[in-house]
Amino acid sequence: MITKERLNSNNGNNKVIIVSYFFYPENKPRAFRTFELAKGLAKSGYHVEVVIPTYSLEGKLVTFDELTSNYPSLSIRMIGNVRKNIENRKSPQKSKKSKLPLGVMMWFKRFVHFVFPSGKDFTYAWKVIHFFRKNPSSADTVISISYPYSVHIGTIVARKLGFLKVNKVLTEFGDTLVGCPALPKSFIHKLIQKFISKNTNVIITPTENSLPNFTLYKSKESVKVIPQGYDFSDTKTKEYAKNSVPTFGYAGSFHATARNPKILLQYLSTLDFEFQFIVYSNIKDPDLVSIFDEYGAKLKHKLQVRGLIPRLEVIETMSTFDFLIFEENLSENQNPSKIVDYKLSGRPIFSFSQDNLNESKFLEFIHADYSNADFDKFNISDYSIDNVVEKFVDLLN
Repeated sequence: MITKERLNSNNGNNKVIIVSYFFYPENKPRAFRTFELAKGLAKSGYHVEVVIPTYSLEGKLVTFDELTSNYPSLSIRMIGNVRKNIENRKSPQKSKKSKLPLGVMMWFKRFVHFVFPSGKDFTYAWKVIHFFRKNPSSADTVISISYPYSVHIGTIVARKLGFLKVNKVLTEFGDTLVGCPALPKSFIHKLIQKFISKNTNVIITPTENSLPNFTLYKSKESVKVIPQGYDFSDTKTKEYAKNSVPTFGYAGSFHATARNPKILLQYLSTLDFEFQFIVYSNIKDPDLVSIFDEYGAKLKHKLQVRGLIPRLEVIETMSTFDFLIFEENLSENQNPSKIVDYKLSGRPIFSFSQDNLNESKFLEFIHADYSNADFDKFNISDYSIDNVVEKFVDLLN
């Protein structure tokens, strides 16, 4: 319970600035993270100022009038020269085919991420600095939320230049920068993480397993574990009824090097009975596009790849599946946030990794035997936005 006494314990200055690259209406875990935290802190009595890109939904500017009306202590400040147009796609969005060979494209992508861990989004740092130069701001605390890591760089540099006047800097990492299997090993990444760590009061990570990577340049006392927060109150599910053919689903992203589904698709292509595997994802990586094209031709109607749909809608839809497919990250330093949504759907979970798939257990699931379901003891109460906000309040005070 967050009391008024706790809010007032910061000498009356309870203004917080949150800087992020993702926000509502984007349908991404990083957008949910910032959106729910901003609302939670505003609901708790903080004056919250959110700095984000300028959003358009289906070509129309998002004004956030309804949001700020419901949360009077929440204000949204949009960076004018960073524009994002969100489209509600029901079908998967594939990347445009390049004239360059796939091998050359993959090498170039790795090189870019070797130098700039955020890829093309690295320029967001300069946009953040320019924004605060034109719109100076002050608060007791700024919370910088990655990915991309350029959010942290822009926030820290803006503070050093005096455009952003704050007493404390909290940097929240969804994934590690050093030790992330999705990124090539690079001394540049180490320099960036060292710079961020040196200029941060507290680093926040969602999982205990990632602590060793953050304590490379920061004391253990200055690294805190706070999971991503969710508002459970608006979740809806449907009454489950067994499907006529085994129906299972996956919702989220894949990654060619850290979360590759090829082992599962290869196994499914060997099964000679009817089933439905429904995937909600946007497959953009050229390597993954080729994999899904290959196994889509083999599995035909058994594999359905659909576009991303809103989070609450996908939870309700997944509640009608017989079971859900969860792919673990290659590194234990990361913990995909979709496990919370999976648990909220109420359906059993079958988990695998790109290097290991338990075929006998999968067949148990096909025959509706869920006695060995994964994540049965997973405690989602830790992810309640109320509990998460309370942990942030402890740091703010």
